[in-house]
Amino acid sequence: MSSSHEHLRAIIVDVTFGVAIPGVALSVLFLVAVAYLRWNPRSRPYLNRVSFRLLTYALVANATLGSLMFIKERKPGASCVFFAFVGVAGPMFSACMFCCIALNLSLVLVFGANGNEMEKYYIIGSVILCLACNIPPLAYGKLGWYAVNGTCWFRDPSPSGQLRWLVGAQSVWMVLMSTVEIISFILIVIFMIRHEATIQQLRADTLSRDATACMTLESNHPAHPIVRYRSMILRIGLYPIFSCFFSLTACGFGVYNVLHVQSLTDLSFILRILDVMITTLRPLLYALLAGTDPSLLRAIRSLHLKSSPSLSSPSQVAPPTFVPSSSCATDSPHSSSMWDNPIGMKQNAEARSRDNCSQPLAAEEEASQEEHDNVALQI
Repeated sequence: MSSSHEHLRAIIVDVTFGVAIPGVALSVLFLVAVAYLRWNPRSRPYLNRVSFRLLTYALVANATLGSLMFIKERKPGASCVFFAFVGVAGPMFSACMFCCIALNLSLVLVFGANGNEMEKYYIIGSVILCLACNIPPLAYGKLGWYAVNGTCWFRDPSPSGQLRWLVGAQSVWMVLMSTVEIISFILIVIFMIRHEATIQQLRADTLSRDATACMTLESNHPAHPIVRYRSMILRIGLYPIFSCFFSLTACGFGVYNVLHVQSLTDLSFILRILDVMITTLRPLLYALLAGTDPSLLRAIRSLHLKSSPSLSSPSQVAPPTFVPSSSCATDSPHSSSMWDNPIGMKQNAEARSRDNCSQPLAAEEEASQEEHDNVALQI
């Protein structure tokens, strides 16, 4: 082994330890905090969201991958094959979880699917895909000690064979999942913009007419979930965006390093170091991003609430109060006697008619409110 390869391997080890230690520490701290908040009955409802559970599974996979980086495996053997299998399957399972987060957003908000029912299919499909992609190279003995980088990874004597296993078992699926994430995010943004434009047009049409009280009540119905939970949806969309970046860069660097396996130029040297840094940065950046998740912060704040648990639950949402517009308001009669003011009789009849109209609409509004809260738990 040349001195340049030894120098490269020493730098890779230093970079791995320097980045992996804070990443694994933060990931473990996050998982411990989530376990306690899930155990506490006061904070548990705030974490009852499909995307947050998928995020937790992805953090477990990244923390496991980061922990294996601390093990100095320098020799070929069964343990190196195991480390290679976990090192290849871990990032793929994490990418699958983030792809499912993006897919779940579009399925629930755009196509009206039930996210809670789809969750088990996300997990089962991700496990099947990871096993289907990684068992063949394991069975053919293509996982183990890769002497070029001094790591446990795909191994094949020829660069062309190494490239085929890398692309067929990992890269093509990573790119496919990144494509799904991009398409899902674009669908969400387009649907959000179109729905907002429709709402603005309806408001303009309503203001241009003489709106009655019933029309005013209907206009106060809860907005579509994609508008009402817009900030939360965009915040959840950050996870697939980060995953897409990590997946595409890892695929690009991996293919380049295989094609230029004997190259020791400055560019090749820098790209190999960047490849290691991006791989080890996953647990750290995902833990930082998950630690600032709004659901986690609300769950933490709920532990300090003085109110009863029934009032602190996010599912207990107070119904919005209806305030009639000026066009629907009526002046009270000047005289207290209905005989002295026959106009007051007519106004009271109109008020009773509006009350009869508002009662079914209020019930419909409450049902719509509950339905939208259920949608928030599915994304």
